[in-house]
Amino acid sequence: MTFRTHFAIYLLLLTASLTLRAQKASFSFKDQPSQKTFSITTTRLSEKIDSLQDYTRIGVFGIFQEMDLSNDNAHYAQVGNRELLAWHISHPHVSSRIYAFVEDLSPQDTLYVYDRNGKLQEARHTANLIGNRHTFSPVSGEQFIQLSKNKDSRARLSLYGLSLEPLSPKKSKGFDFRDSGPCQVNVNCQEGTDYTDIKNSVVRILVKLGPALGFCTGSVIGTTNYSYVPYLLTAEHCGIISQGNYVSPADLNSWTFYFNYEAPSCETPPSEGNLGGNQITGAQLLANSNDNGGDFGSDFFLLRLNSSIPPSFNAYYIGWNRKGDDIPLKGATIHHPNGDIKKISIYTSAATSGSYDGSVSGTHWLVNWIGTANGFGTTEAGSSGAPLYDEDGLLRGVLTGGAASCSSPNGEDYFGKFSYSWESNGTVPERRLREWLDPVNTGFLAVNGSYFGDSLPSTRNDIQIVNNPASDGVLKIENLGAPSDNLQVLVSDYSGKVVYNQKTVAVPGSRKEIDTGKWRNGLYIVIVLRNSEVITRKVFIRN
Repeated sequence: MTFRTHFAIYLLLLTASLTLRAQKASFSFKDQPSQKTFSITTTRLSEKIDSLQDYTRIGVFGIFQEMDLSNDNAHYAQVGNRELLAWHISHPHVSSRIYAFVEDLSPQDTLYVYDRNGKLQEARHTANLIGNRHTFSPVSGEQFIQLSKNKDSRARLSLYGLSLEPLSPKKSKGFDFRDSGPCQVNVNCQEGTDYTDIKNSVVRILVKLGPALGFCTGSVIGTTNYSYVPYLLTAEHCGIISQGNYVSPADLNSWTFYFNYEAPSCETPPSEGNLGGNQITGAQLLANSNDNGGDFGSDFFLLRLNSSIPPSFNAYYIGWNRKGDDIPLKGATIHHPNGDIKKISIYTSAATSGSYDGSVSGTHWLVNWIGTANGFGTTEAGSSGAPLYDEDGLLRGVLTGGAASCSSPNGEDYFGKFSYSWESNGTVPERRLREWLDPVNTGFLAVNGSYFGDSLPSTRNDIQIVNNPASDGVLKIENLGAPSDNLQVLVSDYSGKVVYNQKTVAVPGSRKEIDTGKWRNGLYIVIVLRNSEVITRKVFIRN
């Protein structure tokens, strides 16, 4: 059986009202020429990718090829009240994902993608097609795109481009899934236990910069008024084409944002399956640091997605802390190294303040990662823009770059400070986060993360020690005050020796937790400096 006959049978199965005889007679790919063929050798493709590495600040994994296919040049058949339109796209020796623009798709219409063997790779209809742009999953060799629609449907499909990607030596499809370094740790391993909500804010970004394609990481981020606008924060250098030149609005409309691209457990699944199914394509730029990707600023890029995030994506709008003198003591980053499934890297020593190239001080947090039970998570190309979380699970910066890798796990990484991005890169809304994330000018120093529909947390200032005595190695304090309060927490033993001293913020609905595991048992004094107040509480530590 030829492929085209095989494929015709697949089309038959999708149109249950037809008989096999009618399908063969009215709609078959047999003897039909390819709609488009893109011939490029693996060597030539690699040369083109290498030539683009100096063109961008991200790792380039493929090239974008324009294409012009639509309803007007589709292979067409009409059977009963159904119309079937199909396109055959051949790209020998490489893997490719198709970029599509969809208009007027009705609830009865469906888009299908098949591989060279006639195996269904993806199906999209109105319930799982977000917005009017979509990037199909990668397929190697050749693929068939089909639009099945009602006769009276006005649905139109424009296939305006495709990626050309080398086949990974690890598998028969393009680079991304399973292509990060061997040290990386899946987010649903035990290292991610404290991040089960937070991880749902992290998004993989398929970046288009002219002909160059690469990956970055970003975060869905919350606002002080819990507006749930689809804001996404990543690194500016993800959008730089060359010094002083940024991604065009047209290219931003083809950036693809993948939600929930993660292994369901600690084990990496054998195949990608439907992990890339939750996606939104297209965004607009609201504000950026304008510092050539962190050279003299904090390297931030604030986008607004072109579509609202569906509730089915379970997106978490990450909380943040903009108090610059509150040093992150420990935490993590969650990211997509090399475009792979979601990974987590852990740090347990306090971040230090510095800058990416030394020209302006205090723009970045510097972090060193540690080995954990399942690896020694670091960062890689594709991790750019990843969030840095502190001990409270709040976003404190976005990844610019650094020396850490699986081959050099002790290297230092640099995260552009959220506090610097707030208002220090410029004086207009297009150069800072303040107007976008605090639209009602509350002056809040921090907000907690939340899901759409969550009850808003209350603010209280009646400071309470939750666990007194503290016998589990952690001191828990609630109701520190309002998010706009200037706070500092000190703890001294009964002889007056200060064992803890940290500037902090009050996050509504959250506790302040202090590690007491190395303290001696006994009575301690908790001192909270809140604006002009001094509040004290006694606590007994029993480790």
